[in-house]
Amino acid sequence: MTDSLLSLPDPSVWELGSRDSTFMNELMPDRNRGLGFVPETETNDAQRKLVHVVLEAVSSCCSGNSDTTAPSEFGGKSLHEMLLSLLTYSYASATYGSQEIESRLARDARIRKLCARTDLTWHTLRKFRRQNRNVLKAALAHVLESMPELISNTEMATCVGARRAVDYADRTTFPDAFPILCVAVAERRIERAVIADTAALDD
Repeated sequence: MTDSLLSLPDPSVWELGSRDSTFMNELMPDRNRGLGFVPETETNDAQRKLVHVVLEAVSSCCSGNSDTTAPSEFGGKSLHEMLLSLLTYSYASATYGSQEIESRLARDARIRKLCARTDLTWHTLRKFRRQNRNVLKAALAHVLESMPELISNTEMATCVGARRAVDYADRTTFPDAFPILCVAVAERRIERAVIADTAALDD
């Protein structure tokens, strides 16, 4: 594997042109586009799998990791893991804004179970993300690596370029490249959450 394959472009050049998007769709036409594009009959199974993978990722990231010690305002490690699970699940399923996540808590029984039906405000979610970005990125990357169908063609190409994305997705020929792609996608999704919250604060 060459160094150029593993080097990611600067985020300032993450914009994807229509020509690159067309190229990706031609080479990888059957790739799913994330939970929002899963057929309705498969949605529940996909969401159940996602919950399982999220809990596994959070457990792995929190085990023996000193960076995951919860600040006192988050009520200790138990609530810390609940918040980490909730945000990881939300970002993995393409829900980014803290206000939108708070709203989903009121109507989605599955994500309420992730945080043990604890009432949370969007301010708490935003603060948690800001103070725990690294472990959140690690947990999210773990989920994306376990469920590559959550990463769309466009998102993949936006992070690393359309032609290089094909190599990153080839887990047989380039086994070390796909985890790097997942970290890049996780970082980009967290940035989208930051942008969503910043826009909400400006309203």
